[in-house]
Amino acid sequence: MRWPQLTLPLACGVALGAGALAAAQFTGIFMLSPDLSEPGFTEELVITGQDQHGWAMLILGVIALALLVVCLWFDLAKDGGSGAVSQTAAVALAVTGLVALLIFLIIDVPDANRIGALGNETGSFVDAKATPQLGFWLELLGSALLVACGSALAYSSLTEAYADGSEDGADEPAVGGQSGA
Repeated sequence: MRWPQLTLPLACGVALGAGALAAAQFTGIFMLSPDLSEPGFTEELVITGQDQHGWAMLILGVIALALLVVCLWFDLAKDGGSGAVSQTAAVALAVTGLVALLIFLIIDVPDANRIGALGNETGSFVDAKATPQLGFWLELLGSALLVACGSALAYSSLTEAYADGSEDGADEPAVGGQSGA
């Protein structure tokens, strides 16, 4: 059993990644910086995770935490079938991180440092630059941690399963081998 040598640090990485995704939901992703000398433009605008992609990152963070609980619960169980459930949950963790990373790469990255027209209530437009803020980097950190730690948990479950299988099968005769004289 790999607990706590490898599982505990990886579980902390998953929890940190899920927390980063959840925090990114409520922090600024971009700061829109118009020319404040133009009439009608008195302040910079903040685009949050909610504005950019709805509740996606928060939902993925909650799913990741639920999968972590499943992974740890079945990892600590000693019965024979729990290793497959733990490994499946770890793979699902990595896939959850991959989905978050794809959302980040497809939706957020193209908007980073983009300059575009920004309108106001009076109907005038001015160029504004979308500067990445803390939430942008939290999304990257959270999704990368979920992919890396989920993959490492799945890989360690896989190598542990093969190690356990080779110990159990060591006393059995080789397949295709000759028996007797």
